[in-house]
Amino acid sequence: MLLAACGALSPGGLALAQTEGDNGEFTAHVTDPKGFAQPVAVAVGRQIIIETSQPAERVEATNADIVRLDPLTDTKLLVTGQDYGITQVMVWTADGKQHVFEVTVELDLEMLNTQIKRLDPQSDAQALSVLGNVMLIGNVSGADVAEQIHRMATMFIPRGAVAEIRVENLLRIAGEQQVHLKVIVAEVSRTAIRRLGVNGFLAGENFRDGFLVNNLGGLNPTNIQPVAGTNLRTPNAIPFTLGDIPIGPQSVLTLGFPRANLELFIRAMADNQLSTILAEPTLVSVSGESAFFLVGGEFPVPIPQGGSSAGAITIEYKEFGVNLEFTPLVLPDQRIRLTVAPEISARDETRGLTTASGFVPAITTRRVQTTVELEGGSTIAIAGLLQDEVRGVSSQIPGLGDLPILGPLFRSVDYQRQRTELVILVTPEIVSAMMPNQVPELPGTDLRDPSDLELYFLGVLEGAEPEVEDSMDAEFPEDEALAEDLELAGRRARWRSEPDQLSLHGPWGPAGSDDDLDTVARERR
Repeated sequence: MLLAACGALSPGGLALAQTEGDNGEFTAHVTDPKGFAQPVAVAVGRQIIIETSQPAERVEATNADIVRLDPLTDTKLLVTGQDYGITQVMVWTADGKQHVFEVTVELDLEMLNTQIKRLDPQSDAQALSVLGNVMLIGNVSGADVAEQIHRMATMFIPRGAVAEIRVENLLRIAGEQQVHLKVIVAEVSRTAIRRLGVNGFLAGENFRDGFLVNNLGGLNPTNIQPVAGTNLRTPNAIPFTLGDIPIGPQSVLTLGFPRANLELFIRAMADNQLSTILAEPTLVSVSGESAFFLVGGEFPVPIPQGGSSAGAITIEYKEFGVNLEFTPLVLPDQRIRLTVAPEISARDETRGLTTASGFVPAITTRRVQTTVELEGGSTIAIAGLLQDEVRGVSSQIPGLGDLPILGPLFRSVDYQRQRTELVILVTPEIVSAMMPNQVPELPGTDLRDPSDLELYFLGVLEGAEPEVEDSMDAEFPEDEALAEDLELAGRRARWRSEPDQLSLHGPWGPAGSDDDLDTVARERR
């Protein structure tokens, strides 16, 4: 096997020396020309000229498919790149010496790198050719720039070679890539209702003398029916009787005069309703990744099953509450492209539906989905609604309803007005993780169980916070430097315990962070 390998490689320029040892055994010494080969790079379809100081008697390439050799003169050799790869070019001179050139043939990406620099001058991104494939490396200013560079690199691939050449995108996005999103949903709904309606009846001592009934609007319908077994032709018979009249839920005022056989059922109402919703969901996600959360719950909805046994139902759960989903994309210059879909829903018992399976409430929903682009830390209103709805119904008995004083007794009026104001604001911001001293106090951290005195005698369910002596009011030692350090420590303690200190802005923190305090301490010393 060794002899066959050496014999095959010898024409390519390997020096093979055969000697016989003292005991007559065969030995061989192999020289690898790669150790002293000169590197040469040429692009596919491009040419270079190798000029030697001495005339060359013979030149050969180990792989003629990668490069083509064309001698121009005794001292000039034209090398043309034909395919991707690495090969060796051997040159023999008149003195019998052998010279080796290691030729690498790759893509010509000079123009591509020029365009990359024009596209993102601040980045250090570049394209490299590795075994006929394009590799993109370096840092860019944004995810969209990385995608543009990747698309541009595919345009520089030679025609017909798309199936063989790959573009590997190893670009890194510079800067922070986490986006903190705050959404504010504010809604105010006002409803004003005014109603007036009258139902009633008037009869003589008996119904034979006559009667008058007003059932306009069906406020509290009067039940008049013939007496059982009564013959209408019998003298002095009472053909009709007033049945028991229950007071309906729409009657807010009822008047009756039994001796006069007079009753009035009145609905007069002025109703003003006010509803406000303020939701502030907050979420953090990495650039290009979606984030979702739901603060609320689910309620069961019975669903009858057709074709099954009688009364068989299944339960399906419907979500309601504050729902937020967004996908951020960090762009250059601290800009953020944001796809956001907030939703606020609540159960509405007044618009529900009663079925054989039970009562199913309705859901009132405010939903929006959009894509916006804005600078980090700025706020934009992505949705707004101003709705003013007026509905009025007036019913009356012709003629009687137009009477000056008695007209309202024969008239029913229903007037409703609903005004809704809604606005949805979003504020994205590029953030990083907080330092340990920036973590705010969590809800319930300072909650303390009440003592027996507070619980039984004062009825307090949450104990009072223990008083802590302020380090600023404490007596400092005479050492001025130590006193200043204690003062800074006290200021740190108060900043950390501030209840409204909810910093989510990363390690640089708010004004007056620990780094600023340490700087002040160093300056004082």
